[in-house]
Amino acid sequence: MATHIYEQEQVEALKRWWKENSTSLIAGVALGIALIFAWNAWKSYQDTQVEQASELYLKLLNAVAESNHELAEGLASRLTSDFKRTAYADFAYLLLAKVTAEQGQLEGAKHRLESLLTTSKDEDLKHVARLRLARVWLALGQPEKGMVVLTAADDLGRFAAQYEEVKGDLYHALGKPEQALEAYRKAVAASQDSPFLQMKLTELGLK
Repeated sequence: MATHIYEQEQVEALKRWWKENSTSLIAGVALGIALIFAWNAWKSYQDTQVEQASELYLKLLNAVAESNHELAEGLASRLTSDFKRTAYADFAYLLLAKVTAEQGQLEGAKHRLESLLTTSKDEDLKHVARLRLARVWLALGQPEKGMVVLTAADDLGRFAAQYEEVKGDLYHALGKPEQALEAYRKAVAASQDSPFLQMKLTELGLK
């Protein structure tokens, strides 16, 4: 008899608990399911964005290879506007900056590289853009501005040798052979004996 009463008390307690907590429990489960669906939808959207951006970038590479500059500009514009959250937008800026520089349009190249430095969150790409921007300033006959660009960087990592080499070029253009020599030597030490750097040292009368 006592056991029966105890079991009844347990059932009643369970009923009371369910009555008090069922609404919040069901809401929690529903929220969890909604979050899972939302995450899967977002992941699918992101995957689709990356896939579409990749296809556009391949078309951009082909347009550049075929010297179809009008098409290249249009494709790059789509990448940097419709897919600006993907890495391919940064790649498009970098590629078109290279193309415009090779065409002698240094101001256009400078603008694209400066835009990339402002918008990109990829530190490696920003290092590449900064190095190229410094060379553009050098080509524009303003090596002092190129030096400002380089000195703004920190945590150079695997780009240290390239920074020192470009600094050497800038110092050389500024008529500062001693600073150029020091920068080239640092670049050689960091790059494990590059023949191009050795050639620059030779031009300064040293090996």
